[in-house]
Amino acid sequence: MKTEAPSVKMVINGDLHIPSCLGFIALYVQRLDLDSQVTHANRHSIALGLQGHAELIDMLEMACWLGPETSQIQSVTVSVARCAST
Repeated sequence: MKTEAPSVKMVINGDLHIPSCLGFIALYVQRLDLDSQVTHANRHSIALGLQGHAELIDMLEMACWLGPETSQIQSVTVSVARCAST
């Protein structure tokens, strides 16, 4: 059972091969039992929303730095996502 965790935004920048990057991310998201939603993807950046344990999100960040062989990762940033006020 997952516990409530804050949502974060991850942005990956570089020279990206989108199909292999999205497959790579999906594999690690599943392995780390994270919830994710890709919000933007082009050959220069991928943005996604993530929810899960902070330590597992950190592990995904490290994995993204390694990335698939077909891409060159220049930066990976993680920030707390802003929630709309109710």
